[in-house]
Amino acid sequence: MTAIDSRRERDNFHHLVMDIAWFAVALASTTRFLQFYAIRLGADAFTLGLLTSLPAITVFFGTSFSVWWRNRYADSIKAVWWPSMGFRLVFILPALAPFFPPKWQVWVLIIGAILPAITQGVSSSVFIVMMRETVSDTQLGKLISRRQFALNAMLLLGVVGFGLLLKLVSFPINYQIMFVMAFAFSMISQWHLGRLMLLAPQQEPVKRSSKSILSMLKETNIQSITYMNLVCFVGFYAVFAIVPLYLQQVLGADEGWMALFGVAELLAGVLVAMRLDAIMQRFGSRMTIVWGMVATAFALIIIALAPNLAVSMLGSVFIGAGWNMVTVALLRFFTERTEADDMQSTMLYHQIIFAGMFIGPMIGTALVDWGLPLFTVLLIGAGIRLFSALLAHQGLVLFGKKRVRPIYQSET
Repeated sequence: MTAIDSRRERDNFHHLVMDIAWFAVALASTTRFLQFYAIRLGADAFTLGLLTSLPAITVFFGTSFSVWWRNRYADSIKAVWWPSMGFRLVFILPALAPFFPPKWQVWVLIIGAILPAITQGVSSSVFIVMMRETVSDTQLGKLISRRQFALNAMLLLGVVGFGLLLKLVSFPINYQIMFVMAFAFSMISQWHLGRLMLLAPQQEPVKRSSKSILSMLKETNIQSITYMNLVCFVGFYAVFAIVPLYLQQVLGADEGWMALFGVAELLAGVLVAMRLDAIMQRFGSRMTIVWGMVATAFALIIIALAPNLAVSMLGSVFIGAGWNMVTVALLRFFTERTEADDMQSTMLYHQIIFAGMFIGPMIGTALVDWGLPLFTVLLIGAGIRLFSALLAHQGLVLFGKKRVRPIYQSET
């Protein structure tokens, strides 16, 4: 690598970390408070499930356009700009809900989550390729871990700040202010994306022929990636939307407590992120995923059995630690088995994730619709996550150890 590329890589590394840092502050508004906002506006288990699953299936279809969109631009940095801008509308559209009649407000939230998801599907696929073209393979592992640390640390800041805002200002103006502020923070993140520059390729790019999804799924590496992502995302999101509903209806949580719940979760995520690179080098991506899913299962058991909100806080710690392990290890699992410029595999990777996020919430919604108590639904969800961990572990038997481009020498 030339001196110019080395300097450019350092700058790219900085901007990619700052991108996720500012984006994380904005993300606190949707990931930590959007569902509670919906509950305040009258959402039930069914509409909460839709708030999670419908954007996910929209992203699934949106990723189908990512290869076409990338080919319209000379490089991936230019290609990611406008889809990324469109995705950031997810932070401002929820602020419009209170302007509508009460019977429409929850549906405005759902629509406001679906529309940006169209561009999210394109930007998420192109972004992974862009990241791998702006940072070398030797720095990619460090970058992923550093971005995860920044994500959790700044999410923590956003949760605390927005939690105080929601507590001190009356409803619904408090939520509207929060989403306007979140959109502003996301624009700072967008600015950092605009500062990225491609590294000079170390070899001539391979011209890849277009392949159908069916032909790709015949490849062992793609089968393994598909299997692991579906198992984890369906398992985790099966009762994802039920947790805030349980905390609010059964344990009496409000916005202030949800902020504290999020703080505990994110602190655990920050601590785990500091050691994730070493953990994955020691145990490999697959076992990191397995133990992460086990931790998220224990989280549901703790929350379901907690006699009060204080005890339920321990569950948030297991969620933060476990899901961070899973998401980072899944991305590493993917990069170990695909080439950096393989846009079709990247597109399929995101389609699998969002298919899992669409399927999962329907399980929890169905359990509630059958008349099961929320307590029972959480315990069933814990069983589903433990089963997902078992399936992830057994994937080693099904797909073996084969991989395309190993980053670590340890078995993954």
